[in-house]
Amino acid sequence: MYYSFLTRLSALKCKAIIIAGNHDSPSFIDVPKELLSGMDIAVFGIFPGIDKVDQIFVPLKDATDKEVAVVAAIPFLQDRFVRQVGEGEGAKEIAEKIKQGMKSLFAQIGAAVKEKFPTIPTIGMAHLHAQGTEVSDAERDIQIGNQEGIASNDLDQFDYLALGHIHTGQPVIKGKIQYASS
Repeated sequence: MYYSFLTRLSALKCKAIIIAGNHDSPSFIDVPKELLSGMDIAVFGIFPGIDKVDQIFVPLKDATDKEVAVVAAIPFLQDRFVRQVGEGEGAKEIAEKIKQGMKSLFAQIGAAVKEKFPTIPTIGMAHLHAQGTEVSDAERDIQIGNQEGIASNDLDQFDYLALGHIHTGQPVIKGKIQYASS
């Protein structure tokens, strides 16, 4: 179904950007990356690291091939990208390190995309749990790594941020950060 959908989408000449979520295998998502790029489908399973952050930037072009916006496609971030493991850490210390790591990483990604593309709108695309979102009956307590969500002001690095993870479409910051619906 996945590949059939992507084939039909490609026939529409529609730019597609795919990021891995917390239930996906990042390696599996990345396998057809090169093949799908020929269909104008950008795939991001594994975050390349902050030293290669420009690899997650996808310029969007108009009919004249002019760059009109850029997407920072941030897949679900594994622990190794957001925190250093410390000996004897408890749940509170881990939760705080995740929050601080996400805040730092988003700040670095936001600064890098604005430095590389200073004159066009920036769009972030990520899969995570932001604080203050409402969960539906289809969800249990959703938390990144079973920890508390990330503060929305720590995610405010882009002109617009599209989020996945929460199944109910809802604004986090109206007109600025939005969850899509499943």
